[in-house]
Amino acid sequence: MKTAMTISVAGKDYPVYVSDTGMFRVDLDGQQGQISAPSFAELERKARKIKTKFEFPFSSVRVLTGRVKHGTVTGIHATRGNLLIRWEDGQSEQLPGWSSPGDVTRRLTDAEAAEVERLLEARNKAVRELDRYLAPLKLESLKKAAEQARDKAAEETK
Repeated sequence: MKTAMTISVAGKDYPVYVSDTGMFRVDLDGQQGQISAPSFAELERKARKIKTKFEFPFSSVRVLTGRVKHGTVTGIHATRGNLLIRWEDGQSEQLPGWSSPGDVTRRLTDAEAAEVERLLEARNKAVRELDRYLAPLKLESLKKAAEQARDKAAEETK
């Protein structure tokens, strides 16, 4: 008998069935068949263990270093929800789903990555020039400068 409950397996929701004997069951797509358990809680535990293999290639634009780094999301951690990432240089790491390794884009071609790095270098050069130009013009403190202007105006009105 179909119930109003659903189970999420690998990001997809499936209806839950209960047999005449009280067994909970979920019929899955493809080769995964079905899973069953004597309780809904046990069915949920079993469902969390089912993994769907996938890869999602992406590029990470590292503004501070001026580099583009290529990576692939190879999975999502079953309990934490962290992204499992394998970098092109062979390193791997887990990142929380809410964080981002730099500015992420679809996987960039070599030509696109080279252009991004060229633009980053031009941007960083312009930022350095702007910082050098502004350095002698910056106020130590806006409040301090305003207080000095106020005190000077008070002196002049005496």
